[in-house]
Formats: sequence, structure tokens, C-alpha cells
Amino acid sequence: MRLQLVLLLLLSPLASAHAASFDCAKATTMVEQLVCTNAALSDLDDAMAATYRQAVSLAKPGDSEPKSSQRLWLKRRNACNDADCIAASYQARIAELEDAIGQDLGAETVAGTYTRRDGEYSDEAEPAEITVRALPDGRVAIEGEALWIGNADTGNVHTGTLDGEFDLRGGRVAYRDGDDEWSCVLTLRFTRDALEVDEPKSTCGGMNVRFGGRYVKR
Repeated sequence: MRLQLVLLLLLSPLASAHAASFDCAKATTMVEQLVCTNAALSDLDDAMAATYRQAVSLAKPGDSEPKSSQRLWLKRRNACNDADCIAASYQARIAELEDAIGQDLGAETVAGTYTRRDGEYSDEAEPAEITVRALPDGRVAIEGEALWIGNADTGNVHTGTLDGEFDLRGGRVAYRDGDDEWSCVLTLRFTRDALEVDEPKSTCGGMNVRFGGRYVKR
């Protein structure tokens, strides 16, 4: 009985570990363990990782950035001794990356029509398209439609639409159409010729309708 209790105590941190950009099962440092067991820090880690991937996608062959500054940032983050320091480190890095991305991805650059091309979604049964227009004030207008086609002959088709004007920050749009739990919430991350859409929950249309995934610019 005592052995079972010891095992339970040893395994409980892993059971409560949150998703992060690295493998929490291999977390060895105090900072990594805090990120894995603290939901807020894990969310910041995921956001930083997504922003970093976006910045890397914009780098030209042979560029040392953003990889060089990322290595320096990791050293600064790993020197932290508490959660507040770690959180501040992540927030500063995200802002730094977004500033660099924003110099390349303005409203005029990201404007266009994007069609979903993602192996996790069927082009025939789950088509989705998002159109982005540049606005004079630097913001963007977002319009989109996604379908789930169960059986077109019987009318078993569900739809979802996007429509609104939003800030473009660091090549990213935080899309939200309301303030309740059923609001459509998306994060749109642009690169030069593509778009990644993160969809935390299915609230942007009818049953089975999803906007998430990778889109390519037409």
C-alpha cells in the first residue's frame, strides 16, 4: 500500500502536466518543469512557439535570425527563478518576435484569398476559404466560409461564416465574434503565401464545421 502511494505521488506531476512546445516527459530543469505544470506558463510557451515558427517561416535562406536571438532568449528564460520571471520572459519574447514579423506582414501583404489545404481535412467534404482585405487604417477585414458536407443529395450540409474587421499585429489576427462561451474564437497567423488557423473549439458554425488548419494563398 505504501509503495502504491509513493508511485502515485511520483506520477502525479506528469499526470497534471500541461501541453508545451517541448516534451514534458523529458523536462529536467526547474524552468521546464514549471512550464509543464503551470497552465498559464504552458499557454505562453505554446503562443511563443507558434510565433517563433511564424518568424522562422519568413526568414530568408542563410539568415541567422530568429534562431540566434532565440538561443539567447532561452538562456535568459532558463536563468529565471520563479513563475513571474518566466512569464515576463515569454511575454517579452513574443512581443519581440511580433515586432519583427510585423515589419514583413502588413495588411497589404496578407490581403488575398486563402483556401484550406490540410491533410487533416477533406477538400471535398470540408472545404473552407478565407478572404482578407486591407483597410486604410492598417487593420484587415476578414470574410470566410467553411462547410461540412455529410450528404449533399439529402441536404445534410452544415455551414459556418466569418465576418468582421480586426487589428493585424505581428502577422496575427485574434478573431472573435462575441463575448460568451459560444463565440467564434480563432487565431489567424499569416506567412507570405499561407495562413495557419488555430481553432480551440468548434463554435464557428454548424455541427462538424471547422475553420482550423493550413490555408494557401490563391
